Amino acid sequence: MLPKHYKTSFFLKTRLFDNLTCFAELEDRISKLPTTVDIGDAFEVFAEAYFFTQKIEQAEEVWPFKSIPSGIKENLSLGNNQQDNGVDGVYKTTSNTFNAYQAKFRKGRPSLTWREISTFMGLTDNVRQRVLFTNSNDITSVINERTGFHCIRGNDLDRLEKSDFETILKWLQSGEVEVERKTPLPHQKEAIEDILSTLKDEDRATALMACGTGKTLVALWVSEQMDCKNTLVLLPSLTLVRQTLHEWLKETKWQHISYLCVCSDPTVASKELDSIKINQSDLDFAVTTESSTVKQFLSQNTEGVKIVFSTYQSAHIVAEGMDNIHRFDLGIFDEAHKTAGREGKKFGFALKDDNLCSKKRLFLTATPRHYNINKKNEEGNFDLVYSMDNSDVYGKVAHELSFAKAAHQDIICNYKVIISVVTSEQVSKELLKRGEVIINGDVVNAQLVAHQIAFRDAINKYNIKRVFTFHKSINTAKSFTGKGSEGIRRHLPKFNTFHVNGTMSTAAREGVMNEFKNSDCSVISNARCLTEGVDLPAVDLVAFMSPKKSKVDIVQATGRAMRKDPQNPDKTYGYILVPLYLEMATEERIEDAVDKTDFGEVWNILQAMQEQDEVLADTIRLMQENKGRHRKQKSDDFGDKIDFFGVDISLKTIKESITAVCTDKLSNTWDLRYGELIQYKEIFGDCNVPSNWNENKQLAIWVGTQRSNYTYKLLSKDHIKRLEDIGFAWHADNSLLRKHHEKKWGEMFEALTTYKNMYEDCNVPNGWPDKKLVGWVSRQRTEYRTENLSNERIESLESIGFEWVSPFKKAEEERQKKLWHEKLKTLITYKNMYGNCNVPNSWPDKKLVNWVATQRAKYRTESLSNERIESLESIGFEWVSPLKEAKEEIQKKLWHEKLKTLITYKNLYGNCNVPKSWPDKKLVNWVAAQRTKYRTENLSNERIESLESIGFEWVPHKKKQDSYNIRKTSVRNIKTWVQMLDELKKYKEDHGNCNVSASWHLGQWANTQRAKYRKGELSGDHIKQLDDIGFEWDIRK
Repeated sequence: MLPKHYKTSFFLKTRLFDNLTCFAELEDRISKLPTTVDIGDAFEVFAEAYFFTQKIEQAEEVWPFKSIPSGIKENLSLGNNQQDNGVDGVYKTTSNTFNAYQAKFRKGRPSLTWREISTFMGLTDNVRQRVLFTNSNDITSVINERTGFHCIRGNDLDRLEKSDFETILKWLQSGEVEVERKTPLPHQKEAIEDILSTLKDEDRATALMACGTGKTLVALWVSEQMDCKNTLVLLPSLTLVRQTLHEWLKETKWQHISYLCVCSDPTVASKELDSIKINQSDLDFAVTTESSTVKQFLSQNTEGVKIVFSTYQSAHIVAEGMDNIHRFDLGIFDEAHKTAGREGKKFGFALKDDNLCSKKRLFLTATPRHYNINKKNEEGNFDLVYSMDNSDVYGKVAHELSFAKAAHQDIICNYKVIISVVTSEQVSKELLKRGEVIINGDVVNAQLVAHQIAFRDAINKYNIKRVFTFHKSINTAKSFTGKGSEGIRRHLPKFNTFHVNGTMSTAAREGVMNEFKNSDCSVISNARCLTEGVDLPAVDLVAFMSPKKSKVDIVQATGRAMRKDPQNPDKTYGYILVPLYLEMATEERIEDAVDKTDFGEVWNILQAMQEQDEVLADTIRLMQENKGRHRKQKSDDFGDKIDFFGVDISLKTIKESITAVCTDKLSNTWDLRYGELIQYKEIFGDCNVPSNWNENKQLAIWVGTQRSNYTYKLLSKDHIKRLEDIGFAWHADNSLLRKHHEKKWGEMFEALTTYKNMYEDCNVPNGWPDKKLVGWVSRQRTEYRTENLSNERIESLESIGFEWVSPFKKAEEERQKKLWHEKLKTLITYKNMYGNCNVPNSWPDKKLVNWVATQRAKYRTESLSNERIESLESIGFEWVSPLKEAKEEIQKKLWHEKLKTLITYKNLYGNCNVPKSWPDKKLVNWVAAQRTKYRTENLSNERIESLESIGFEWVPHKKKQDSYNIRKTSVRNIKTWVQMLDELKKYKEDHGNCNVSASWHLGQWANTQRAKYRKGELSGDHIKQLDDIGFEWDIRK
């Protein structure tokens, strides 16, 4: 279809559109035209060509104002005078709606005022969308109070490439649109084939692809090859919707395509630090918030393809618009890890067909699971924060392109983590050069200077040209690239420095990014916004100038450094800088200084990297394994993944200390024990560590735990394979142990026979001097009662007149029964006086108060006989005290009042770390109490979630180092539940019962199981395992 603007041929003759490589060149040519009329006409010609050739506008036919058919003008109430309404043209979309556009060219790109666009924005609703087409970057904010419009601004036009201008010129000359599209690279072809193969037979499939390997286009090509007529693309943010929309429309081979973008509120930014805020005027496409618009879009008859792009948070709007009639051919879930774990509550709506129907689902991510290295479970393994391992939800893993494989195939660069160590001595020397000193141990300022030194030295050593820096706040990011004393300019005078943040308009931010991209040597600082869906240039180095906790953010950020750079074909590494400040007192040893240093920033980076890099993960695992084999660790064990640099004198010591600490933090206890087991086998020839091996009791317990976990199917396939690789036997050789037990049993039987001959019975009293005999007799009765005593032993004991129920126990049971009925009578008397059985805690008869509470507790734990239950119920006994219910309700109300007070504090001060000096002492104590209850596992999941939803930190920042030091020593002493059960079994073998003294660690554990049982908090599996060894749930009697 040929262009319609009457001045097209004129400008073609002047070669206005020839040989353009970027919009800046066209902008310069238009600016130099002799009259404002020529400038306006030229820009209108360009606008018509843009709308027709750029698929994002969905234009089926375009009419500049003078060529608009009269019928269309009448239907749209446009009139005949172009000046009356500011309309420069109209185009019909693939959805059969009409959009009007206004073209505004301004020399120097000044901001457009409301006066300049108000007439156009006031068009009737007969026009579906008002499209403002301008080379200006900024538009009055008043425009965002309007709806039914979108803007194409200078920063959008700056994205046009040489190929776009070639397409525009071809269309202006011939009316034909020829676009050269990308084709899949070999690794993308492989991914497409694997995904298509899986989705042929399955409804769900997952593709795991490292950052920077082109999974966005893989999703497009899968949809194209499946010939999908209706596709849903879900993304975590509007910025990613914008980026993906542009990329798909630029590269798709579909000729007839309609799309709709859905976002429940495009103006709402994420609550995360430095999230990008987007207004409608920032977007060059329309966004709907209405399910009715979705319904209308899906219902329209069209021969072409329909795609809905939506944020995860808006999936419910899409579902409402489907109206139980429509169904997507394919649902694409990009950054699909967002739908797993705690975030899945907000992002997981579309996972279920009951919520949103799709024939097929494709999940894409680089990070399918994430662990918390600050928390370890009973086995000493890291706590799993989220995982996409559930195949019922995410389907099979159809394709996996790991980071290591992508780097090996030269798809992306390998990475190198630079740990730059700066000591307090270096900081002092640097400050002396400036004529400054650290006053009163100003650690914050000292750390700032240390980071400047580390950054400068890294830039110089590795010949870095372009850098992203990440900081803890927008203000610190601004300062780092600012002109003041905190800025890096004084250290790197040849570098251009820039800053961006989420509050900037899209135009302003993209303008800064263009300047950064076009500079030879440049640094750009931010807090977080550069991890979001922003189309960014490749960089040489990413520097984390403050600890970053979000592993996904770290992966996204480091991915920027690992991308290939077309301008630098020799690039082999993407560098990641982690500055480390080592504060040393006078004459303090390096090792001691390292011990008190917080390595949080190092751990977070390395943990994020090992979750996506199996080579680093295997390296760390092997280092921990070698530690178990007592092989000395060396700083070069990390290979070329990590590079240390700093003070030459002490660098080797620092490197070895940091390597040791990081290995402990980043690896599982399991790998350490595995290494110890390998060493045991090297010495003794097998893996049968005796259960009583005193040289390494922890290893002995661990070996028993592996066998128990194997029996109960709690051991991973990887751990099973590694153990079997070294000849581990799943069932220990217990023949010698059995012979030992038989001998011991025979000796105790002889002692009992001797007692019987002297006293004519086998009822050894508890006060008997031979405590072993007392325990043994009790154990035989317990094992008989639990059916764990062999027939041979039963016969031997009965042959000497052994009584299975002790006369002492019988007498005690009769006494207890009599006491119980006496208390029941007392309760009946109380009921006759007061009309109920709810004896208050303040009642003078404390024995009755406690007895009533005990009956309720026993009923709750199912340890009250039916006979006693019937007796109590016959007098109207209530199993839940109304007083307790009322008290719990009051406590719940008070808790939520304190939570509201804490939220108020957070809104004022930005965190939940109420200082001890705070005037509201009740709030101070309440906050401390929540942390204590969390640490002791006495805080409900509901309350944990309520606190975490407002950013509550379980370990306050200033205590993190202390808590790490505590954890560092205590984590090694934590034993698993299965290990404790094994210890209890051993105790029972030696003592005949499980009634361990509470002064023992094992006794405390046993009492904890009883308490959890009474509260109904012990799992059925744990109850069964304890019942199987004759565990007594109530030993208070």
